[in-house]
Amino acid sequence: METETIHRVQAFVDGELPAADQALVEALIQEDPELKQLHEELTHGREWLRGNEPERSVPEPRDFYWSKIATGIERAEHQEAQMEDAAHRSGVEQSFWLRWLLPMGSVAAVLVLAMLAQFEGPKTPGANEQKAASYHEVDNPLETGSLITFRSNTEGVTVVWITSD
Repeated sequence: METETIHRVQAFVDGELPAADQALVEALIQEDPELKQLHEELTHGREWLRGNEPERSVPEPRDFYWSKIATGIERAEHQEAQMEDAAHRSGVEQSFWLRWLLPMGSVAAVLVLAMLAQFEGPKTPGANEQKAASYHEVDNPLETGSLITFRSNTEGVTVVWITSD
């Protein structure tokens, strides 16, 4: 069976053949048992599809239905464009602030560090004496022992632990 003949039988079953070719294909179907069987299978398949195809109904007219879809697509595209525009504007605003805040912040940090470097602390009399008084020197008269010192500034206590071996 040739492919072209099979296509002609399919076109015959679908009603797509010109009137001049229909008589020729009918004669071929009557003569060839394989073509007759193909014709019957295609006819039964077509009838089965027609009888079992579910019907879909649209609650609105077709034009209105598709116009709603087109409107939804346009609305989504418009919202997307607005979001992109807003993101672009916020990016421009951020770059503006970064362009000025970064150098100004750096200058401020350098000034603060310069001021802190010149600050020596309180100039009250006796501040250095108090600091020196908190350090104790302990002599260890033992030659075979050890000495451990602990100082707590918050409690104002110094503990000295002396052990002999």
